[in-house]
Amino acid sequence: SLIGERIAEPLAVAIEDERFVWRHRDLIARHVGPDIPMLLSVGVIRALCDIDPTFLTGRRIVLIDDIRKPYGQPRRREMDLTGMPGVTLRRAAGFSAEPDGGVFQGGSVAVSALQFALAAGVGEIGFIGVDIANADAPRFYEAEGESAFSGVAGAETRILDHIALARDIAAARGIRLVNHSPVSALASIGLDPVPLAASAA
Repeated sequence: SLIGERIAEPLAVAIEDERFVWRHRDLIARHVGPDIPMLLSVGVIRALCDIDPTFLTGRRIVLIDDIRKPYGQPRRREMDLTGMPGVTLRRAAGFSAEPDGGVFQGGSVAVSALQFALAAGVGEIGFIGVDIANADAPRFYEAEGESAFSGVAGAETRILDHIALARDIAAARGIRLVNHSPVSALASIGLDPVPLAASAA
């Protein structure tokens, strides 16, 4: 499935890059059931509708909107963002505690999904497969030699800065972020790898 064999059925599926849709539309159709909520960017919604106008019918859709440049609105200045409720800025990184009004897109859909997860008020959030450093290798749903281009490796610093900010905000709320990948670059920001079984115990 889209999340491998670790999770029987996801609480939701987040897709931010429309290129993923064009390359893996059959995978999405097979494994994202009609009852699974979907967090989608404007570009992804457009791509899905172009491929199959009926696919999103009856589904629960949550918009992943870029808080810096919301859909149909002008780009916001830093001073505009600073005055928004729930927004935290730290250098080039940002965090939104109210993702329904937009999220800070930080180079990976994991950054956007993390803001939604923290808004849900859970006690622990685990990262599985957020490796970053080996982004040029095939993903778990890709065969050898069939990897799609990924800009994740080039955005490593940006991604880590956003996740580090979210980590600090989570800690202040008593929420724990856990890295379940032994090869993830998340270890460089203090999220040392923890085996999934050990965390669940």
